[in-house]
Amino acid sequence: MKRVLCAVQTLPPNQREAVTLFYIGGYSYREVSLFLDVPEKIVKSRLHSARNKLKQRMIDMIKETLHEQAPSKDDHFTQQTLIVAACKAGDTKVVQRLVETEFTLIEINDEISKFQPLHYAIREGHADVVKLLLEAGAAPNVREPMAPFRLTVLDLARMRGFDEVVTLVETAISAKHQASMPEADAPIRSALEAGDLESIEALVRKDPSLVTAIDQKGNTPLHRAAESKINHAVLKLINFLIDHQADVNAANHSGLKPVDLAIFHNGAPEWALAGYLLARGATYTMNIAAAMGDLAYIRRVLNEHAEQVDFQDTNQRRPLSCAAEFGHTDIVKLLLEHGADPNEQETSDFRTFPLVAAARGNHLEMAEALLEHDADPNASVNAADTALSAAMDHNDMEVANLIASYGGYVDIRIHGYMGNIPIISAILQADPDKANELLGLTNNTAPERSIRILRLAEKYGADPKQVGEWALFRAAGAPELLRAFLEFGADPNVTDREGRTPLHAVNFSQGPSTTTPAESAGLLIDYGADLNARDDMMQATPLAWAAYLGQIEPAEVLLTRGAKPNLPDDKPWTTPLFLAKYQGHEDMITLLKAHGAES
Repeated sequence: MKRVLCAVQTLPPNQREAVTLFYIGGYSYREVSLFLDVPEKIVKSRLHSARNKLKQRMIDMIKETLHEQAPSKDDHFTQQTLIVAACKAGDTKVVQRLVETEFTLIEINDEISKFQPLHYAIREGHADVVKLLLEAGAAPNVREPMAPFRLTVLDLARMRGFDEVVTLVETAISAKHQASMPEADAPIRSALEAGDLESIEALVRKDPSLVTAIDQKGNTPLHRAAESKINHAVLKLINFLIDHQADVNAANHSGLKPVDLAIFHNGAPEWALAGYLLARGATYTMNIAAAMGDLAYIRRVLNEHAEQVDFQDTNQRRPLSCAAEFGHTDIVKLLLEHGADPNEQETSDFRTFPLVAAARGNHLEMAEALLEHDADPNASVNAADTALSAAMDHNDMEVANLIASYGGYVDIRIHGYMGNIPIISAILQADPDKANELLGLTNNTAPERSIRILRLAEKYGADPKQVGEWALFRAAGAPELLRAFLEFGADPNVTDREGRTPLHAVNFSQGPSTTTPAESAGLLIDYGADLNARDDMMQATPLAWAAYLGQIEPAEVLLTRGAKPNLPDDKPWTTPLFLAKYQGHEDMITLLKAHGAES
């Protein structure tokens, strides 16, 4: 079973969805088509592509075994795919069954878009599903703006006239706010979320009880003061807050205390501010001592409490990574001598593996000590940041050679990001099958380098069908790079999870200031881009996107090349003219009307 699931996970997201729904969910082509909001022929095409990518023996295993497992509590991708599809389609029965099977599904995030099921039900206007999810406990946290529109899903519901849905969500939001904070406290919440210190200070001085107020991320006024650059006004505010019973050791929802923000969250640590918070009662932990280089304290604690060597604070940080991050080799060695694990995971957003930190800081002696204590030479903070790549990025070949001698390596894609084309060429000569891994490496601020990498990938047999949507989305910001991909054979109509095509993307892709989105739009049309493709979120064509975003130049190209301002399947809120009026783009309104647009 693990082999089957691993095989499915290697598929592109849209093929994975289709496989999951068809084989695991047991849905028909028509039902999958409705769930995914694509024609049946697209469903069949995605399943065909998936079968081509998997060995026949593996697809037989999927047919025989996965359906028996659906949907298990451990199969998160299956659950996620089914509930998102059901919320999009308004299938109340399926949503009810899934939520009853595992109620935590109401909070699961879509793998690509990071939206929860409630988002899709609201967006599509399925009031019954919205009501079901809210009653099951779904948080009505639908206020996050969605790029590139800066719209919330609730804005979409209002725009589309889904009055019942809007009422349900607004009622739930109101109830949540009343339960967590009185209506009179709304101004302090807004000030906290904006990080507006001036307003925060005015409000807490007027009503000192607000020192305990929190925003949606759990930040108190003291957190907001602590993440500021130190000055007299900030220190004065901190004094006032602590004097009025602010909890100097309160952790926000990410586990960060005010002193943590002063040290780890400012880009450059505010040591004086951290010291002031410590003087006013912040707890002096192993992590803070390690970050500050307090060797004597660390030694004393380890002698008295050996188990503290792998201490983990509420922010998920550990002493070893804190010492490594700030270059304290003596403390790193001491912690290792006392049994600290150099590979211990940290789950915070601000995590750093000790070896990566040593490489970033060009600390050869520290890196050697970590490796001698079995640090993983290929540990990474994220997919693009390993210890070896960090050393190479800092041009420290001594540290790089050390890490490589312990088995460290750099993935071919990282070499692509770094522009190491001779090394890429050597890798491909040894293993031509890696050529496809280079097809997502588009850098529209350095297009010539990306073109060279693409040329090399093509030489070693890269498959144009493997060019993903984001490669072309980024390339849309650099017409010469986009042309290279299209000449290579990339599909101009490839879509992302939300149904957006490269022709949609020309309206928001950023590139060199010398380029224009109109040039990229023309190129895509030359190579067969669909003028009438609609995305899932806005259900809008590329012209409608241009209208909403006020992009006159690409709109002119689209209209000149045959895009229609009105289509038979338009809904009132999907027409370019409606969206231009909604945003108040007068020049766009004039242009559209000149081409026959109707409300």
